[in-house]
Amino acid sequence: MTNSKDNARLRDINKMLGGKPQRYLSQLLQKGLLGALTATAVLHVDGLAHTYTAQHIHTRSAAFLRNCMGQSPATVASINSGCPNREKGLIGIGSSVIRLQTVQRDLSGQQGLWYLVRVIQNQSSNQTASNNAPAGSIGWLRANKF
Repeated sequence: MTNSKDNARLRDINKMLGGKPQRYLSQLLQKGLLGALTATAVLHVDGLAHTYTAQHIHTRSAAFLRNCMGQSPATVASINSGCPNREKGLIGIGSSVIRLQTVQRDLSGQQGLWYLVRVIQNQSSNQTASNNAPAGSIGWLRANKF
């Protein structure tokens, strides 16, 4: 008895679909897939836009950009010898930088977060013994400078 009811339902559904259930299902899946891809693209672009603005930060204290010679502060044995101060790398208080990369230093000496940054605008420093970093300079700064 159940089979006859199920068969009757299938016939009714088949009539509603115009006799081509595979075609209807295929169109439904295509529309669903297209909608999912569109939503993913919109969310991805929106995420990229917000990520970019979140990377723009200002310094709270003066510091020197560090050059880790192709490595990062997380991988060098010693910050002082593995990541020396950059020549013409002084960053003043209130300077504007973009964060390019973040690493966590767990080795001894100057542990914590370090950022690879690009200088957007450098506020002049009152230290006459050092040269200020020009816009576009790239180097590592410790997170406690922000």
